Amino acid sequence: MRRHTGFTVPAGASVYLHQAFRCCPYAGMNTSRMHDYVEKNGYVVADDPALADVIIINTCGSDEQQAQLTYDAIAAASRQRPDVPIVTTGCLNSIEPRQVRAALADTEQHAMLDTRNLDGLDSVFDHDQIAFDDVHPSLRNRYAGTEFADGGWYHVGVSTGCLGKCSFCAIRRATGRPNSASIPNVLADVSRGVAAGERDILFVSTDLSAWGYDLGLNIVDLLQAAIDHPVEALYAGEAFEPTLFLEHFDALLPLLASGRFAWIGLPIQSGSQRILD
Repeated sequence: MRRHTGFTVPAGASVYLHQAFRCCPYAGMNTSRMHDYVEKNGYVVADDPALADVIIINTCGSDEQQAQLTYDAIAAASRQRPDVPIVTTGCLNSIEPRQVRAALADTEQHAMLDTRNLDGLDSVFDHDQIAFDDVHPSLRNRYAGTEFADGGWYHVGVSTGCLGKCSFCAIRRATGRPNSASIPNVLADVSRGVAAGERDILFVSTDLSAWGYDLGLNIVDLLQAAIDHPVEALYAGEAFEPTLFLEHFDALLPLLASGRFAWIGLPIQSGSQRILD
C-alpha cells in the first residue's frame, strides 16, 4: 500500500527517524535501513524533530498498545511541526490504513508506505547515490528491539511474510505471503557482518519457518548453508512459527544441535485461552 501527496524532499535536508515501539527486530532493522538510505543520499539524520525538514515514523500494529504509540507519535509530530511533511512506514499502514490517514489529516504533505513498499521512499527522497532496494539491511543498535538492544546481535533479514491464516494475527495482513532472500544474498550479508567484526548473527524474519517456500526451498536448506558457510559465526533465529518448524523438526534438530546456534525463538500465541493453557 502506498499513499503519497506528491512532495519531494531535496537532498541536504534534515530527517528525523522515529520508531513508535521497542519490540520488533524486523522493524528495527528497517528503521536502520532507512537511516542508512537517507545518509547515503546526502541527507542529515536529526536527533531532534524540532530540527527536521521531514519526519519518518516507522509504525507498529502488532497489538492495540503498539498501535496507540504510533498514533501518539503522529499527533505529537503534527502538533510540534505542523508545517513539516510526515512519512509513515511499517505494518500499521496496512492493518489500519483509514485510521492512519485520519491521524495524518492535518498534515498537508504526507506519505504512507507499508513494509512491502518501502522502495516508495525513492519517490519521496532524491536518491542519486543509491536506491532503497540497494541498501544493505543491517542494524543500528539505537533502533534495536528491547530484547536485543544490549545483546550485540548482527541482524540479517532473511524473509518476510508467512503461510499462516491465524485469525488473531494482524501482522500477516501487513507482510503477506513469504518473500525470501536467496541463500547467496543471506550468506553475503553474514560475510559482511563477520568482516565488520561481528560474530553473533541473528536471522530475522516475520516467520523464519516459512523461509524458502517462494523459492522452492525450505528452512532446512538455509540453515544447512549457514552451517557450511566458512565463517566464524554463532547463529540465532527469530522467529520460527511452530507448525512448520515441527514439520521439518527431524531435519532441523541436528543442525540446531551442531554447536553453531545459540538459541531460537518459537512464538506461542493464540486467540484461545484454552489453547494457550
